[in-house]
Amino acid sequence: MGGLIYDKNGKVVGHITSPDRLTAKSIEFWETEIGMELRCDICGSRLRSGDQKDHLWPYFTNHNRCRKCLEEEKT
Repeated sequence: MGGLIYDKNGKVVGHITSPDRLTAKSIEFWETEIGMELRCDICGSRLRSGDQKDHLWPYFTNHNRCRKCLEEEKT
C-alpha cells in the first residue's frame, strides 16, 4: 500500500501513491485520531468498510472514494 519513502537518515524523500481500502476498525481509528469524518471526494458521502482512502488523508483527499463512485469511474 501507499506510504512515505525515507532516506538512510530518516528524512522523507518521497511517497508511494497507493490508496488504502478501509475497514470498520481503520475508519474508527482515523476519525478518532484526526477528529474528522472520512468522506468521498466525488459525492461527499461518509466512507464505509470497503471504500478507498487516500493514504495521505487528511492532507489530500483526491483518492477518497466510496464504492459507488469507484464503480462509476471504472465504466
